[in-house]
Amino acid sequence: MNQSNTNLGTVLGTFSKGTPGAVAVNFSISGGVHCDSSCTLKRTICYAVTQTARKPSIRVNGERHETHPESFVEALTEPQHLERLTTAPWVRFSAFGAFFRPNTITPRIADGMRRLAAALAAAGRMHVVHFPTETLAKARILRDYGFNPRVSCGTDHARLAPVLAEGFTASLVVIGAKRAIGKHKRAHSAPAFAKARELRAQGIDAKVCPAIAGNAKCGDCTLCATVPVVIYPGH
Repeated sequence: MNQSNTNLGTVLGTFSKGTPGAVAVNFSISGGVHCDSSCTLKRTICYAVTQTARKPSIRVNGERHETHPESFVEALTEPQHLERLTTAPWVRFSAFGAFFRPNTITPRIADGMRRLAAALAAAGRMHVVHFPTETLAKARILRDYGFNPRVSCGTDHARLAPVLAEGFTASLVVIGAKRAIGKHKRAHSAPAFAKARELRAQGIDAKVCPAIAGNAKCGDCTLCATVPVVIYPGH
C-alpha cells in the first residue's frame, strides 16, 4: 500500500510494470521543468510522459513533490519509508518524474539524498536500485551523493561514448518501425536487439530490457542496476 503525507501525497509509489513489491520514487512531473530539454525523448516517445497523461494521480503527486522538494527528500529518509526502501526487491527512482535541476538543489536536498544513498548502501541494496537520469551533470551530482546513476542517452546514441568514458552506466532507446507494445512487441524490438549485438561486437556489454521486449516485470532481472548499457525498444 502506498504511504502518504498530507502535503506530499504518495511518498513511495508503485508501478504496474514493476515486480511485486517494487517501489517507485518520483521527484517531479514527467516532461516538466526538471526534465532537461536536451533529452531526446521529452517531447517524442517518452513513456513516463504518456503514463502521466493517462493517470492524473501520477501528475498530482509529481506536482506536490516538486513544490515541496526539501520536504519530499527528507520524507524519504523517515524510518517507515527507509524500511520499505531498504527491503524492497526493486527500487525505481524517477519512474515518472526526473530528479531536480542542479540549480534548484539546496543543502537540505543534498543532505537528504546522501543519507538515503548511505542507508541503501548500508543495507546492501544498491544492486536493486535503478536511478536513471538524463544528463551527465545530474549523474555527477548523484554519484557524489553515493548513488550509481544510469545516464539516459535516449535516441542520441552519440552520447554513449562520453557517458561510458566517465564511468557511468547508460541506456539507449532504439525506435523501430512499430512501437514495442502488444503481442508482437518482441518482433517490434528487433532493431534494439540488433543494436545490442553491434555494441557487444565492440566489446561493450549491452542487453535489451526484457520488461519491454518480453513479458518480464521491471526488476525481475536487475539489468538496469548492473549492466553497462541497457537498450529500451521504443514503446
